[in-house]
Amino acid sequence: MECGCACATTSACGLAHRPVSSLRPFRHPLHRRRHPWAVALDEGLVDRLAAGHLQRLLAIESATDWLSIALLEAGWATTAEEFGDRTGEAEQERYYREIEAWGRQTNTTIFFFEAFDEPWKGEPNRPLGAEKHWGIYFVDRIPKQVMR
Repeated sequence: MECGCACATTSACGLAHRPVSSLRPFRHPLHRRRHPWAVALDEGLVDRLAAGHLQRLLAIESATDWLSIALLEAGWATTAEEFGDRTGEAEQERYYREIEAWGRQTNTTIFFFEAFDEPWKGEPNRPLGAEKHWGIYFVDRIPKQVMR
């Protein structure tokens, strides 16, 4: 059975390689994608997230001595016609700063998504679609505000 991680085998990476569908003691991380678009910037991004979903995950983590929570694919698009004025470089920077501070405060591992914009993703006839603009660098490797 392939594990789906970079090792592509059950023995090379040393992970338990069991399905991640229940709270049993295994070493593969729980994976949960959560997009923050319902959260208004003026309400405090991380406070709202932590008060709900992330706070519940931390409660589960603290109830065990074997589980560590990692937030995978955390990020904020800088352009997204479908999300209106909730996107932009200033909004992305604010999100990254707040979620990073929250991660340090709660000792939660966070993987940021994405390094570079990917204009080939999503619908070809929607150049302003969110799927293309998650990078902290533009596609030509020029840093966005969060990295300056």
